[in-house]
Amino acid sequence: MMKVVLFSLVIAVCCLTSCKTYMDYSSYPKMDDLKLGVNKEYVIEKWGQPFSFSSYVINNDTIVTLNYKTPKAVANCEFIVTSELTFKNDKLEMISQSDFVVPDNVILYDPSKTACKKQ
Repeated sequence: MMKVVLFSLVIAVCCLTSCKTYMDYSSYPKMDDLKLGVNKEYVIEKWGQPFSFSSYVINNDTIVTLNYKTPKAVANCEFIVTSELTFKNDKLEMISQSDFVVPDNVILYDPSKTACKKQ
């Protein structure tokens, strides 16, 4: 009986450690929510607070750029996509995106979870 339990435990551990988990991307903003001409408040309502932003005035026009970063999976690769949304006088004028592949050996750091704490 003990051998059956031990064997079952070994099989369960092997099965669970061989699985890769994928992120649920459904909660991230979608480009379908955006149309040129919408105002900045609409975008912030749909997409939330930006990762970063810039703002300046040129020729009496206020230019604001909001940057959002979202993870995306394509085949077996994960990417970070940066969406740059440029507003002129509070109206969305331009959408541009860039991306980079997240290497397999990247260690995601969460400062709230540490292996050991200093005494």
